[in-house]
Order: sequence, then structure tokens, then C-alpha cells
Amino acid sequence: MSAEDTIAVRTGEAFDLPRVEQYLRSHIQGLGEGSLQVSQFPSGASNLTYLVQIGDWEGVLRRPPFGPVPPKAHDMEREAGLLQKRWCSITLFLKV
Repeated sequence: MSAEDTIAVRTGEAFDLPRVEQYLRSHIQGLGEGSLQVSQFPSGASNLTYLVQIGDWEGVLRRPPFGPVPPKAHDMEREAGLLQKRWCSITLFLKV
């Protein structure tokens, strides 16, 4: 997937951009100039998925849906652990 596969962030599904940008800048050396740009991947019925970009750097941010969710549903910590075991280069997880 690429930026061409994304849409503007849907109403009600935005997050605290300044907080995320501050976190990224404090944990990733050499991020380029410019501010955090965010778009959203439109597919997927469960966890919300965003493309986040600063300069030439880009990453994917995933979060559970807003509102009440059943216990153990949308377990992002479990997903992060599985992704890290599969792709060892994944090292940054933001808990908001």
C-alpha cells in the first residue's frame, strides 16, 4: 500500500497529532523537516490504520476503534508483539 491508497482521516477518527509528532521526534533520530502529515487507509473493519509521514520518513500507525470494545478485542499490544516477532525491524510502539 502507498499514499495513493489512503484517504483524508475520517471524521471522528483523528488523534492528537502534536503528541504523536513529539513522540516520533523524540524517538527517531534524523527525522526530516516539516510537520507530521497523516492520511488513513480506508479498508479494514477492525483497527484504524493511518499513514504517518514527516519529510522522507513514513510509518504506519494502528489503533483500536474509538468507543467501547469487548474485553480482549482489538488487542494492540498483542498485535505489536506479533509484528515485532515477524519483522524484527519494527521497534517503535506508541501507546496513546
